[in-house]
Order: sequence, then structure tokens, then C-alpha cells
Amino acid sequence: MTKLRAGLAALVLCEVLVTCGCLVSRVNKLWPPKEPAAIQLKAIEDAQQGLSTLNRTDVYASVATAEIKRFLPPAIVATTPGIQSVTVQTSLQELVAQVTFDKEFEAKDSQNKSFPIRLAGQATVNAALLVDGQNPLLCPSFNSGNATSMDQSGLQTTVSSTPVVPGQDLIICPSFGTVKLRRIVIKGVSVPKEIVAIINGLLNTFLNNINGTLHAQKISLSFDYVTTLAPQALLSSLPGVHDIGGDAIAFTVGLDRGAVLVDDAGVHALAKLSENGKSIKYADAVRRSLASDPVREAYDQYKAQFLASAQRDLGDIPPVYWSGTDALVSKSYTAGLINDTLGSMNFAAGFGFPDTEPFKFDQDIQADPAPDLNCAARAAQTSCDIQLECSQSRDCNPNWNCESCAWYDVGCDARRLGCEADKVRYRAQCEAEKEGSRLGCEADKARMRAQCEVQKAIDQAACDANQAWLNAWSGAKFGNVKGDVKLSNIDAKASLAQVSVPDDLSTLAINSTIQAVSQANANFVFTPLDAGHLFCQVPWGGPVSVKAGLPSQQLNMSAALQGTSAGPDAGINLVFNTVDYKLSLKTVPPPMVAIATQDPQFFLTCAPAVALGGPFLFIKKFREDLLKDTFDFKLPAQQLTVGIQPIHFQLMGSDLKLNPKWNTKTVGFTLLPISVEMEKRE
Repeated sequence: MTKLRAGLAALVLCEVLVTCGCLVSRVNKLWPPKEPAAIQLKAIEDAQQGLSTLNRTDVYASVATAEIKRFLPPAIVATTPGIQSVTVQTSLQELVAQVTFDKEFEAKDSQNKSFPIRLAGQATVNAALLVDGQNPLLCPSFNSGNATSMDQSGLQTTVSSTPVVPGQDLIICPSFGTVKLRRIVIKGVSVPKEIVAIINGLLNTFLNNINGTLHAQKISLSFDYVTTLAPQALLSSLPGVHDIGGDAIAFTVGLDRGAVLVDDAGVHALAKLSENGKSIKYADAVRRSLASDPVREAYDQYKAQFLASAQRDLGDIPPVYWSGTDALVSKSYTAGLINDTLGSMNFAAGFGFPDTEPFKFDQDIQADPAPDLNCAARAAQTSCDIQLECSQSRDCNPNWNCESCAWYDVGCDARRLGCEADKVRYRAQCEAEKEGSRLGCEADKARMRAQCEVQKAIDQAACDANQAWLNAWSGAKFGNVKGDVKLSNIDAKASLAQVSVPDDLSTLAINSTIQAVSQANANFVFTPLDAGHLFCQVPWGGPVSVKAGLPSQQLNMSAALQGTSAGPDAGINLVFNTVDYKLSLKTVPPPMVAIATQDPQFFLTCAPAVALGGPFLFIKKFREDLLKDTFDFKLPAQQLTVGIQPIHFQLMGSDLKLNPKWNTKTVGFTLLPISVEMEKRE
């Protein structure tokens, strides 16, 4: 009892020293005070600095104040011994908790002997929130040594204060606004109320010094969400699909970094996600100097920047999402994740298609109309004017000279007279030969002209005879072919190589290859008509079939994408609608040739046609257009539905469900009404 009185006297002395200010100065020097408002302001400043590095916003999420009030107090009471009750309110970048406690501690005296101390009372606890950024000292109470970390169960441990990955831890900067003890029991003896009042006064004086010694708490936000897309899950709902193959594709989504804002409506978060583990480049941090501003002004600046960051990538956040417990995921990020993951894939499947409608035919086989051979005109164009030159250009003038003689040279004169006589004889003989050659040439021209006229007459007579034969057979009917051709057992094999979507997820582009086989089945009846009886004496027909194939080829398809509700609280369906595509199959042999080759009646009833060179030449001779071997068919429009189901999870015995919704720039998730397990059991 003596020691207790001595302790009480010491408290009275402390009260006196506090009143004079001596003790306060000493304590402030040893443990610098930190006011809750200063911690709140510093948290806002650091949160704004971290937000400035968030150069892309992929997700917005919020937890409404009503949900915080519902779930957080019971969790604190259940996990923290000595806490009797808690009420929580959200404020400017902080949670404010009113706590009542009644806790017994073990203390030691001067002789190191343990004794119990029991404290009961109320406290106001302020918890400023932010997501850590690139600055390791994020709030004033976060020292560079160790920090207290609280995991999801509420247990506290001591961990390193330096985060492994910046931007993936929620930092809680705690401080006491008020502490008021209602009762103190030491070794089973209650301390008088007067002494309790003195202690409360001392606590009030040195409360900010206590705040200066508190360590920040850290909750890890790091996560990796991995899901796989198997070919069977994507393609099994398509009609006629079979033999699905290919490797499953993994989607990996993780938190890259984020920012948090707290107001009266609740706790709001923006996050930048990673795509399949890829590293992300960040914007440079922009440090805001807010130390001289009031808390409200600093908070308003931060909130404006927070909303601007959200609006940039997610659009305006509707009030219902801001005030509720919701999440918004950027379509742009989702598109990037799809394009990155499905940019190279090897899904493959076979598809069976229904038989096509029959291609009906009913056509007479007849000779083409007789052409006009224009025999007279062709004969007139043949000229018998023989272009042969008969004129003679030979020079008959003798080209030699006779000698000159003196008057007295009689012998010379005789020789000169003989020379002149030779020249006359030569000239006469040459002229006679020229005339004979001319007369022979003219005779040849007359003979050749006569032969030409005879040949013209013969050719025109033959042409006239051919024209008469063609006129006689012009349009002559040989028979009628009636029946139908249809494609059956159409089986295609498709391989998906790439899928891509735009930022708004409005369409889907698919790069694939396809090949197909089919059976072309024909039923026909051939009835000979008129001249056809010369080739086939009686009607004949029956079924025939040919193989049809589609060579392997690129098939680039596009589909409209629409998000629709799957029903009340049942999620959404992503509906992909493709258009139909025309493909062409080639048959071997053509169906009409198959008619002639696969039906044995042809050889019995159409022996003269066989003698003409076989069925192909028989058909080709009269109607080549009946040799059609290419048939078009349509790849029907397809509708593929992929469901996004509500996200189910449990919290403190309650089933919770986030229901997705398709918005303009985002996919939203809204918290649905909850059902408490205890209520279920009742």
C-alpha cells in the first residue's frame, strides 16, 4: 500500500510539472508530438504523389460506408482481445473509430515482478489510408525500421517497412484523437477517480507524443488472378462441332499499383493491372506541396485528381457506383489483355453442317441455233484477179559497132555491110522472142483465172450445203434432263490462329483457316425428244453422287459483340454474332457427267451416243454449260455466347455476390443483397 501511495504522489508531482510546462518540453524533445490532422494531411499528400504515377486506370472499386460499418467492427471485436465495441465512420482520407475497451495487462515492478493492470475506457482512433508509392516514408508514423502488419485475419506481426513491390500495399497511419480512461485496477485495487482524472489529463497532454511513436500498419494488396480458356469451353456450344483440339490459354491478371481515396460515401480505389506478368512503365511522380494548406483544401485537390484519373480511362463514375460497394473494369484494359493473350492460339475443331437445299434443274438438251455462214459474202471476198505482169522489158538494140572504112578500101566496105546486116537480123529475132513470151504469159493468166473461178464455185457450193445442213438441225431437241443436286455430309475443319478486339469491345475479329469435304448427290431423269431418239431410244435415269471438296484457305471472320443481361442477378452474357460467308465446293466429275458414267442404263439405251466418243463428248457437243462443277454454299451465321457469372465470396459468415453489368467504357460489378449464414440456418 505504501508503494501505491508513492505512485499516486508521483502522479500528483507530474501534474504539477505539466502545469508549469517543464515536463512537456522534456517529453516533446524525446518523443516529438504528431497531431492526427498532420498525419491526415501527410497521408493525403503522399496519396496524391502516388496517384500521379498512375498513368493508366484499369479498375475502379469502392466499399460503401454502410458495408464498412457492418463488417469492420465485428471483425475488430472478434480479433482484438479487450475491445468491447467499435463504431466506424469514413471521413477525409481516413477511418475514424470510436472504441470502448476493457483490457488487463501484465506489468512489472522495480523488482521485475509481474502484476496485473486493468484499463477500461473509450478512445477515438484515426486511421489515415493510402497505397504506398515510390517514397519509402509514406506517412510520418511510418519509420524506416519495422512496421506493424495486419493480415486478413486481424493478427498483427512485425514486418519490414520497405515494400517488396511499390504500390501493392495498403498503408494505415494510425493516431489517437482522444483517450479517456473510465477505470484503472492495479493488483485488484481500483484507482480512485481523482487519480484517474489526473491520468486522463496527462494522456490528453501527451497523446500526440504517443501518436509520434506509433508505427504504420501494412496490408498487402498484391494478387495474381489466373484463369484458363480451354477450346472445349469456347467451341462446344456451336452446332455440329466435333473433334475439338488445341492448348488451353492462360489469362494472368495482377495488381500493378493503385491509389485509395476515402470520403463520407466509403473507400474508393483506382488500380492499374498487369497483363500476363508484363512489366509496366510508370509516369514520373509529381510531388504536391500541400504542407501549408488545410486538410480540406489538400483533400479537395486530391479528390479532384482522383476523379480525373478515373474519368480519363473509365468515364464518369455514376453516383450509384461511387456510393455503393462496386467495381468497374476498363474495357480498354480487357481488350489489351485479350489481344495479348489470344494474339497467337492454336484452337482447332471440326464442324458438321446441315445439308443444303437442293439445286433443282429442268432443262431441254438441244442443239444451238444454226449460225449464218455467209457463203455468198465469203465467195465475193475471194478475188480471181491474177496479178501476173506479162509486159516484156528486154532491150533488142544490138550493142556492138561496125568498123569505119576509107573510100578506097573495098574489102573494109564489104565487111562493114555484113556487120550492119547482122544487127538487123539480131533485132528482128529479139522482137519476135519478146512477143512470144508475152503471149505465153497471158495464156497462163487466163488459165489461172479459170481455175480460181471453178474453186470459188466449189467452195460456195460446199458452204451452201453446210448451211442447209445446219439450218435443218437448228434448235433440234435431243432430250430433257430433270432432277436436283444437293450437298450433304458437309464437314469442315477450322483452326483459330488469332482473336482481336477493339478498345470498346464492340467487335471481334477471328483469323482462321478452313477446309471442307462434302457429298454432292443428284437425282435425274433423261427423256429423249425428237432427234434424241437417234441417240437414246428410251428414258433413263437414277441417283448419282460425286465428291466435293474445299481446299484449305484463309477465313477471316468478324463478329459483332454485345453484352446482355443473363437475368436478374445472374451476370451478363457476351453474345458474338457472325455474318454468313459464301464458300465454293468443286465436284469431280461434274454431276451431269456422273449421270452418264454412273448409270449403266446410258450404255444400253444410248449406244449411238457412246459411239460418238463417250458421255463427256456427247454432253459437251450439245450443251457445254451443263458441265457445271462448282456449287456455292453458305457458312451459316453463328452465335457464340460467353457468360460472365457473378463473383461469389464469403465474409464473416455472409454470402456476398458482385453482379456484372455491361457499360459503355467499363464492365461494372455491383454488390447484391447478402444472405447471412446464421439467418439461413434459422
